[in-house]
Amino acid sequence: MKFTDKTTQAVTQRTITKDGFLVVPATISKVGVFDYLATELGLKEDGIKKVARTEKSLFSDETIKSFENATLTVGHPKDGVNAKNWKQLSVGVVRNVKRVGDELTAEAWIYDEQAIKTVQEHGVEQ
Repeated sequence: MKFTDKTTQAVTQRTITKDGFLVVPATISKVGVFDYLATELGLKEDGIKKVARTEKSLFSDETIKSFENATLTVGHPKDGVNAKNWKQLSVGVVRNVKRVGDELTAEAWIYDEQAIKTVQEHGVEQ
């Protein structure tokens, strides 16, 4: 099951590489119990469901490897990213995934010029 969380990052933590790419520190997720709409979990019922994200599952090698070098997109594409659609959806890559306290963090490397402009003008959330 795929979960999505929202996070915001401080503008001062962003950097521009010599090639013009934007690097944004990001929190992927954290340990805890989170509320999701039942529909977000693929359930056909209404209401809020609580989902526990444990230290063991969040910081497992499998979880960390699943994010390392993952395609970075704007939003969460309904059908995910695959070999047929990645050119249309990709704006960068996720790198340097690691544990920091009770959070799983990474760097979002944004390569796409329009996506960089959007992040710089409007911020990033997710």
